Amino acid sequence: ESENKSKIVEYVLDYIHSDFMEDISLEQIAEKVSLSPGYFSKVFKKEMGQGFVKYLTAYRLERAKEKLTESNMKIVDICKSVGIPDLSYFCYVFRKETGLSPDEYRKKYR
Repeated sequence: ESENKSKIVEYVLDYIHSDFMEDISLEQIAEKVSLSPGYFSKVFKKEMGQGFVKYLTAYRLERAKEKLTESNMKIVDICKSVGIPDLSYFCYVFRKETGLSPDEYRKKYR
């Protein structure tokens, strides 16, 4: 599908996929690609079908699911390793997304 993506969005996706564990904000990314946050947000949403923050969070949760099922890492370490340093927020977002707590997910899909 990448032939339909602008160079900017491709760059941002590469950046997310390699640096998702870092502290990434919409403002930071917009600055990297020399666009205003509002305009960047619009471009990203138009091309990706979802907002930047939603995409970033979903990507991080996918990486967390892998770590939950493929490693013995503690959940507190997993959330930090995917760029969501606040454990309670991580658990909240994870449950909202999957319907399970990280611990339940691990037990179910291991």
